[in-house]
Amino acid sequence: MIRWIYQPSLVPFLSHVHDREKDAFRDFVVRRMIEETKQEDGRCFETFRRINVSAAI
Repeated sequence: MIRWIYQPSLVPFLSHVHDREKDAFRDFVVRRMIEETKQEDGRCFETFRRINVSAAI
């Protein structure tokens, strides 16, 4: 889950976070994601939806 959050989800935001705060920001997001998605059996589950769009002129 940590790698999943870090790559597609955080990358667009990291350019807006000061270098010295990036690790804390990432850790905060990961911690909240785990808190929100943790199941009774200890595993985390997050619904993932993707919309693929193709356009031509």
